[in-house]
Amino acid sequence: MLIICLAAATAYFYLGARRNYRDFAVIHNGNTVSIIAIDNRGASLMDVDGDSIRRNKLLLAGDFSQCWAAYHKDRYVAALSSGNALSLVDTGGTIIDTLRLNNDRKIVDLCFYPSASQAEMLFIITGDSGEWYGDHIAGYSMTDRLNPVYSKDMADYSPWRIQTADVDGDGAREISIGVYKTARLHPVMAKRPFIYCWDGEGLRPRWLGSRLSRPFTEYVFGDLDGDGKDEIIAVEVLKDGQNIVQCYGWTGFGFQGLAEGVPAQAYEGIRAVDAGIAEGRGVLVRYRDGGSCGIRIFSYKDGKLEAVHSIEGIDALRFDGAGGRLFYLEKGSISVSNL
Repeated sequence: MLIICLAAATAYFYLGARRNYRDFAVIHNGNTVSIIAIDNRGASLMDVDGDSIRRNKLLLAGDFSQCWAAYHKDRYVAALSSGNALSLVDTGGTIIDTLRLNNDRKIVDLCFYPSASQAEMLFIITGDSGEWYGDHIAGYSMTDRLNPVYSKDMADYSPWRIQTADVDGDGAREISIGVYKTARLHPVMAKRPFIYCWDGEGLRPRWLGSRLSRPFTEYVFGDLDGDGKDEIIAVEVLKDGQNIVQCYGWTGFGFQGLAEGVPAQAYEGIRAVDAGIAEGRGVLVRYRDGGSCGIRIFSYKDGKLEAVHSIEGIDALRFDGAGGRLFYLEKGSISVSNL
């Protein structure tokens, strides 16, 4: 196993802490990489040019806390959350629509769902403001505005994560909802990754498995082995309390463990990178081990999930990779480093 340690000083650009950035989203289309960043003024568009980032313009003023971004209808679209409200804006600064919840409600998570045959969708998990999970999922078609087309009570499922993936490689993306509930074959409260298909009218269950190999804290999807199918990559908890990264592939009836990485005292935050690193595909995860911390990069090779790089000294929960670069938010500033 080869681990290359790179000092945090490899960050080539640094956006001043006085702006106090709270969150960001990377938007990657072909060779173009941009960033939507939230600071104390609002949401701004950042241009990425080689190893530098520059602020392009303020898209929308406001007190936002989270952002998501996607490429939609030949333009980038950002969803900006301020707790109980959501604003959808494009990179030209045009507000597409705004959703508002009751004051005691919040947006837990959301995902953009691409569709070749229907209008693209936006799915949102909402819940009580005092809980870390949600109790309701709503779906909106994205035309000139957000049109509500789906609503489902999920109080018995406690959903906390929603994301898309193509688990079987047929070109149509499934929707995965991370739930917190019991299962018939595993009657204890635990996080579980359920898989659904969107049929244009509702969410149809595809796989409601009882559990992964071990209890897990977070999970993402990515095509690590290049077979056209997205694998589940999860941060799991070992019996001794350490964390490990495990990869699962779709078998046609469920998911089977493919490989696992080296354990660490703690892994927090996980992002899949389909291209742009030396190994082609990989997964980024923040680690803590003893007195050290940083970002560890795993790559799937020959049936093994190998730690191929470690970028030490980065203490950032919010990070992403695109175009061969790592972007991370640390102490209110956004930095970039080569992967």
